Amino acid sequence: MPRIDKWTAAAALVISLGGAGPLRAQSFDVPPGPLGDVAGKVGAQSGATVTVTDPELAKRRSPGVRGQFGLRAAVRRALAGTGAKAHFLNAR
Repeated sequence: MPRIDKWTAAAALVISLGGAGPLRAQSFDVPPGPLGDVAGKVGAQSGATVTVTDPELAKRRSPGVRGQFGLRAAVRRALAGTGAKAHFLNAR
């Protein structure tokens, strides 16, 4: 697996919150898979825009997200073991 330096990984996942709604706990049912796919599904299920900006990082395996979580907790679960960090835009 190619190495991604800490600055690339730190900036590789961006979440844009359209409003306060996505911060509430809600049900997620996203199976494991490539981080890019998992991020898109987390975004679709939450109503937020979740983007993996690094193509190599998007290929890394994510454990997925299943259960009741707020968006931040769901993203943390999706990132587990990938070496990436999330940046929330428009966060309140």
